[in-house]
Amino acid sequence: MTDDYKQSLIYLAAMRTVRSVAAGIIYVVFTYLAKEVLHISMFKLGIIYATAGAATAALSVVVGYITDLIGRKASYPPRRAPRRRPSRWLWAT
Repeated sequence: MTDDYKQSLIYLAAMRTVRSVAAGIIYVVFTYLAKEVLHISMFKLGIIYATAGAATAALSVVVGYITDLIGRKASYPPRRAPRRRPSRWLWAT
């Protein structure tokens, strides 16, 4: 493993750690403030968190696609793979 590769992995691990800690703090503090200060119902908080989760998943796909276009990897959709036939045991009944 090259030194450049190791350094990239260290940066990636550090960024993910900071992001996870920040997300945890935001979840705790936002929920407390929304419930106690803004008097938002638990149902509305559930909708907010569900929407945030769906948006995060969608943005991960979009940003991953864009970074693949810019970066080194081949971007999606990949070349069409040859179609595999199912195993015989699936059809033997």
